[in-house]
Formats: sequence, C-alpha cells, structure tokens
Amino acid sequence: PDDKTGSEKFQEVSERIANQLAAVEDRSSGKQKIPEAADLSYDDALRLARSYLNLKDYYSAYYYANLATALSDRPAEAKLLTAEAWNALSATEPSDADVEEFDLYSRKKQGTSLLLADRPVEAYYLFSKLQMDYPEDPDIRKYLNESLLKSQSRTYFIEDAEEIRSFPGTTDILCLNINERDRKELLYIGKMAGTREGIFFKDIEVINFDSKRGVTRQLTSEYGKLYGDQIILTGIDRENREVRVFPEYYVTDSIPKVYNSLQLNIDPFYLDGLGSSSNIYRKLNLIDLIEFEPKIGAFGWPVEPLHLELLRRALKPFNFIILSFFMLSMSWYYRRFAGRIPLGAIVCTPLTVYITALFTLAYEFGIESLSSYIFLSFCGGSLGILVIIISQIILLLLSLLLVSAAIMKNNGTDEGAKA
Repeated sequence: PDDKTGSEKFQEVSERIANQLAAVEDRSSGKQKIPEAADLSYDDALRLARSYLNLKDYYSAYYYANLATALSDRPAEAKLLTAEAWNALSATEPSDADVEEFDLYSRKKQGTSLLLADRPVEAYYLFSKLQMDYPEDPDIRKYLNESLLKSQSRTYFIEDAEEIRSFPGTTDILCLNINERDRKELLYIGKMAGTREGIFFKDIEVINFDSKRGVTRQLTSEYGKLYGDQIILTGIDRENREVRVFPEYYVTDSIPKVYNSLQLNIDPFYLDGLGSSSNIYRKLNLIDLIEFEPKIGAFGWPVEPLHLELLRRALKPFNFIILSFFMLSMSWYYRRFAGRIPLGAIVCTPLTVYITALFTLAYEFGIESLSSYIFLSFCGGSLGILVIIISQIILLLLSLLLVSAAIMKNNGTDEGAKA
C-alpha cells in the first residue's frame, strides 16, 4: 500500500481493464439480436462472419464462416473468410514459452493469494515446488522465505523435531503452566533440547482441571517446538504435504480455536531448570534467586529447596574463612625453622593436596547438612537463622583458638631451641 510505483502501476492496469470492458459493452450494445444458428441463411452467416472479423472476434468469425460454408454449394467467399479468421487465430495463439510464462505467473499469483489469505503452509508447499522448477526466480525465493517464516509460527518440520533424540537436554520436566485459584494446568515434558533449528520438546502431556468440573482437557503431542511464548504442537513434512502430526485430545470440553499451539506461561529459562536432571537454583545468581523466590510457588514447586540454596551460598564465606584458619593452624603447628625438608614430605606433597580437597568437601557437606537440618527444624524462621549464625561464630572462634595454640607451640619450641 505504501509503494508509490506499485500503486501507479496498479491504477494504470485497472484503467486499461476498465477501458476494454467498456469497449466490449459498447460493441455488444450496438449489435442486433443474432438469430439461432438453425435459422441462419448463407447470407446471414456470411454477414455475421464479416462483422466479427471486423471486430477482431476471430473465434466467432471462424464459427460463422464455417457455418456459411456448410450452407452453400459454392462457398468460395465463405472459405476465404474461414481461412482469414483461422490465420488470425493462429497469429494470436500463444507460443509454448508464453504458455509456460502464464502458468508460472498463475501459480505465483495463487501462492501470494494463499499468503494474503493467511494460509502460509499451503503457500510454502506451492513455492517450494516452484523453487525446484525455477531456482533463479527472485519472486519465488522471496515469497518462499516469507511463507516459511509465517509457517513457523504455527507448525514445525517433523525432521527437525526428530533430531532431539540425539541431543542432550533436560528430562522429565513437570510444573504448573497455569496456577489459578479455581483452574490449573499441569505440564509434563519428557525431554527438552536445543538443536540447530531451535528448542524442541518430546513427549508432551497437558492436563487442565478445575475445582468444579475436574479434568476438563487432556492432550498429548509427540513433539513440539518453542516459538516465542508458545509451544507449537503441529508438525509437517518438509516435502510431502500429506504428512502431518497433530496433538491428540483424550479429554476436552471444547476444541480451542488455535488447537495447534500451547500458550507457555513460564519463562523457558526457568523451564530448563525444572527437570529431574537439573537444578534450577544452581543456575541462578544470588539476585535472581531472591527475585525468583515469590514465583516458585506458582510453578507448583516447594520453596524450601530455594531457601536451602540461599543458605548454602550464605555459608560459603564462613566456610572459606574457617577452613583458611584451620589450614593456617596446621601450617604453624608443623612449621620447621631450620634444616632440610624431609624427603617423605616432598613425596607426599601431591597426596596432601588431594587429602586437603577431600577434607574441604567433607567439611562443606557436613556444615551444609547440619545447617539445613537446623533451618528446616525451625521451619526456616528467624530462630533457625539465628542458631546457624551462632554455630558459625563458634566454629570461627574454634579455628582462631587452633591458630593461636599452634603459634604458642612454635614459640615454645623456638625458646627451647635457643636455651
């Protein structure tokens, strides 16, 4: 609509069509009523043939000239008119190239009409076939891409979805896609994985239920594709338009108008972490965890694991300081001021690193388990947090006492050596 050149060309063609129609109407209105062919005489048929020949209506001229030939024993003039009309018809008959060009134009017009009628999948198959026959045509390439883009908003290619089998991903995702007071929608996804063509899902099942009617809808789909905030459930074959995959409804009170897609009310970033093979809390930073805390209940997941993850991260600085003081006390306790390092100590140095790492992991696991038990025992209240803080302060004081004891032991050893 905004193309000035296109609008001018459209206006020009429209005027030409209108002029031609007006000319035909004027020409038709000036003619007398033509009698039936059975009532025509030789002169009448010959007159009509000449009249249509002058009007360049060669089909009618050829017909009446042939009719006049059949009505006379000496149809010389009629045969002459027949030959003249036939030559005119032959001159206007389109060549093979013209026929092919018109067929291509008709098919492209049909494809664009399908696009304008919001039928992009049918348009895709039509332009895909044309692309094979006319690979260099710029119009076909343009509208094939446009139909493909529009088709992706409501379908996916089955071949692309099947690639999810060989890609790693998140498995056994289970959450509430809709969580309202009287209506809930439970969403299960067997597998979610990203491929070259996008994010695909496998083994999808959806159950809707409310407090009054119970289960109102249950559907399954073998595959699905993420498109914006929707999961596309209808699949098509890239070449065979007869092969299609639709979602299967087991229970439904009414088929929705857009039955080939599922509205996704969860951010895919969170969806990726709600599977049995992943831990969404480990993927979020501290700020995201705090912001996610009021949302987790809407997905039907317990909030306690999120609180424990926050607790685990809050303990990390305490663990680092306490373990550092402990290692410092060990270093002072076994400190040597003079003499050569024993050969056994050099040999055992790699083993010491390994033992230290195991001890660190064991300490962190023990502290996290103990703190989690205290936190859950007090239902995550302020009293539980206070008990955990006191326990960490006690451990910090103990580590400082160990450091001071090790330093005092080394000082006593030094004074004895001097004496």
